[in-house]
Formats: sequence, C-alpha cells, structure tokens
Amino acid sequence: MEISHPPKRLNKRRDNTKRIEIHKQEGIKSAEKGELETAIESFENAIKLSTHDSSIFEMKSQIHLKLNQVYPAIKEAHKSVELSPNWGTAYQTLARAQLGYGELDLALKNFQKCLHYEPDNTEVREEDLSWCLELLEQKKILDSRIKFQSEMAIELKSES
Repeated sequence: MEISHPPKRLNKRRDNTKRIEIHKQEGIKSAEKGELETAIESFENAIKLSTHDSSIFEMKSQIHLKLNQVYPAIKEAHKSVELSPNWGTAYQTLARAQLGYGELDLALKNFQKCLHYEPDNTEVREEDLSWCLELLEQKKILDSRIKFQSEMAIELKSES
C-alpha cells in the first residue's frame, strides 16, 4: 500500500500561511518592544505573502499612528476596512487616524460604524467617541471665533 501525500500546492499554501503568521507575530513582538520600524517591516513581509488579511493592515496602521505617520495610517486602515467591512476594530483604527489628520467629521462617522459592529466596545464609547465630540465642540468654537474676527476685520477695513 502506497502512502499518499498532500498535493504540493496544498503544502505550499500551508507553508505560506505559516510564514504569514510568523511575520505577523514578529511584528506584534517588535511593536510590544517599541521597535516600531521593525514591526512595520514584519507586517510588510506578511502583506507580501497575503494582501487579503485585514488584521495585518490594521496593525500596521496602528504602528504608523504611534510614529505620527498619519497619512500612511489612514491608507492602511482604509485597506483594512475595505477587506473587512464588518470589523469594528478596523473602523476604530481608521477613525483614530482621521482624528490625527484633523478629519473630525469622518472620524465621528467611523467611530459610529465601529459601535454599529461592536456595540459593547466601551473603549470607543467612553474614550474615543467622547474625545472626538470634544474636539468637534472645540472646532465649532474656534470656527465661530475665526468667523467673528473675519467679520470685524472686514468692518474695520470698510470704515477706513
């Protein structure tokens, strides 16, 4: 009786999955140690092997945020949301990146989407959402002051 082996294609897929997981774990460990550039490299290596794992993009986005690289963080978070449109954590990370970019209205919408998919997410409800709402209120006050100052400047100019 001859022993059958799995097809090479199946073995290759398993090996690829293992390598992806190894790179993800290396990225996580590097991030935990504060080696953020190394973490990004590990996540990039995982992405080279699989462009369909939204968690890799989401983790890479978080690292970019820690490095104050807001635009790359938004880009990676968008990809995560695109791949997993029902994953609240992806929306949370995207919203945080948008806050860092000053896109308060978009951030608010994405925090709300996060809560739609993860209604028990107390971190978003109690911290992120309240922070976003506070920033929106401050922006509203600042915008009204700017408007008032602009109107006063126009009035003074017309009087001269």
